[in-house]
Amino acid sequence: MHFVTSDLPEQSKAPELDDTNASHSLGMDAEQGINGHKTSEHIADSAVTEDTVGLYLAYLVELGFMPAPMGHGTMKLPAVSIEGSQREALSRLQGRGAVA
Repeated sequence: MHFVTSDLPEQSKAPELDDTNASHSLGMDAEQGINGHKTSEHIADSAVTEDTVGLYLAYLVELGFMPAPMGHGTMKLPAVSIEGSQREALSRLQGRGAVA
């Protein structure tokens, strides 16, 4: 009954998060490196780029999962095409992975 009658989001408290250990470990990795590579270099090499995000967004737009961005940004979405056989296979899926 409490969940229905009260303002749960306003009355809920999130746990205190302590990232002291994670910060310490990342600092040590940055200083010493991992397997001979500095962590900052490794992270930069494997980071998600704007091009990757654009590709993901273009795919979701092509699927019909989300509308194309409105407005004028500094970058355009790349061209993505989903072939007929891929679209047919995706149409047999249920849920969020399905073609809209």
